[in-house]
Amino acid sequence: MSGKVNEFLELLGSFDVVDLTHTMENNMPTFPSHTKFFLNKWISPGDPALLNVMIMGDHTGTHFDTPAHFLHDESDPVRRFCHEIEPFELTGRAVKLTFGPFQAENCTISAQDIKDWEAKNVEIREGDIVLIDYQWAHKWALVTENNDFMDKWPGIDESAADYLLEKKIRVIGTDCASVDSADGDGFKFPAHLKLLVRGVLMIENLKNLSSLPTEFIFMGMPLKIKNAGGSPIRAVALIPKN
Repeated sequence: MSGKVNEFLELLGSFDVVDLTHTMENNMPTFPSHTKFFLNKWISPGDPALLNVMIMGDHTGTHFDTPAHFLHDESDPVRRFCHEIEPFELTGRAVKLTFGPFQAENCTISAQDIKDWEAKNVEIREGDIVLIDYQWAHKWALVTENNDFMDKWPGIDESAADYLLEKKIRVIGTDCASVDSADGDGFKFPAHLKLLVRGVLMIENLKNLSSLPTEFIFMGMPLKIKNAGGSPIRAVALIPKN
């Protein structure tokens, strides 16, 4: 057993780790209709430990969505909550697609845009984790400074959602507040109402995607929260050294 452990640790040491997670802090951007994030010291007389109380929504910061977030049919087997997601479901081969930069105009990318990207880069394979870099993450800032991050961000359109379903991806992620554009592609919300409800997990509010190669290993560990439709994750990319 020790030999296998050492082999794994040696292999792990051959990768660089890139943190893809925004720091959670007071005044961080949150979706307009969602709970804000609050972290406050908890004073407990006689206890020398540092303690805090946190108030936040289950879709705060860098987080993932489960199908239960939008799938309300309790009889549908695809409908799963956080506590039903396996630890490594957000881990695997990932491809990063780069588009933009875009103006704050609710822009969307299409199936043809994705096909054009594949023709110039690599093919998206069944079971892939697809992360889309809209070059948007640099807009992230405390709300007391500006709110550009939450202003008319880009996303995928219906044709892109249909195409990714055909490709049988298992996870889709973005550096924006939602995989759907800010107006949901004309309030159709194809990412959530086509991909998520068919079991494709979603990751939102990623950072540092622009520093990644086209292919890498993605890892994100969800919190095991009973009956939650999403949870914050610590997302990282593993990239072979040299």
